Amino acid sequence: MPSNPKIDDVLATCAAACARLERHVAELARAKGIKVTIELELERGAGIHRVRLCHGRREFVVTIDEDVFEGADVFFDALVLPQIDGAIGKLATLN
Repeated sequence: MPSNPKIDDVLATCAAACARLERHVAELARAKGIKVTIELELERGAGIHRVRLCHGRREFVVTIDEDVFEGADVFFDALVLPQIDGAIGKLATLN
């Protein structure tokens, strides 16, 4: 089946955003001395993504706008990282 460049671009953008999220979650969790797993629900039609951060049986869900999730680092860093850091901090204090 021939490749569709538009679909390939969407998949590449989503994959890059997921890799960025995983990298930041790992760094923030390591800094707080805990291990965190990620469950990601991509809701393209709704324009949002739900990030479920789990540590043991505890979890927090962070909801992220699709454009911010897949957008430039400056927006991700300003709008998403504080939420992720706060959720991981809460998971660490419940440890």
